[in-house]
Amino acid sequence: MNKYLLLCLAIVIASCSYNFSGVITDPVKGVTDQLRYDDEQVSFQFFLSDSQIGFYLQNKTSKDITIDWNRATYVSFSGLSYRVIHSGVPYRLRSLPQADTVLPPHSSLVDVLIPTSYVYYSEGWKVSSFITKETIGKEFRVYLPLVINGVSTNRQFKIKVGKTI
Repeated sequence: MNKYLLLCLAIVIASCSYNFSGVITDPVKGVTDQLRYDDEQVSFQFFLSDSQIGFYLQNKTSKDITIDWNRATYVSFSGLSYRVIHSGVPYRLRSLPQADTVLPPHSSLVDVLIPTSYVYYSEGWKVSSFITKETIGKEFRVYLPLVINGVSTNRQFKIKVGKTI
């Protein structure tokens, strides 16, 4: 994993109030450590904070990978499904359609997911905490619709929140 990309993500996540450990509980195939997932096509590393979910995605294939952000979803601890925005999307445009991200062959992406329902304006744009100390031990899901070589190969991760770090 590119250390520069991880440093960038760490800086973004460090700006949040709380950071959390965690574990991917589903799928378990390919798990090499607690918030990492690997298979023959992709590698994911997640980073949890109180107000966003950071991730590093590596394309291991010789084909483009497309992320359809308009279908990407955060499923809360109570099972409610929320539209998400990612880095680069201004908060004021959170309700508008988002352009797909194309990840070229053998490249990587550092990004964040923010559920749009937690973004609000009150003397400036803010994001409410959705991962809190009260959610430690509980699970949420991240759904990322991916297209690899023209084939839909969606990824859904169930993540259990760990202690604050």
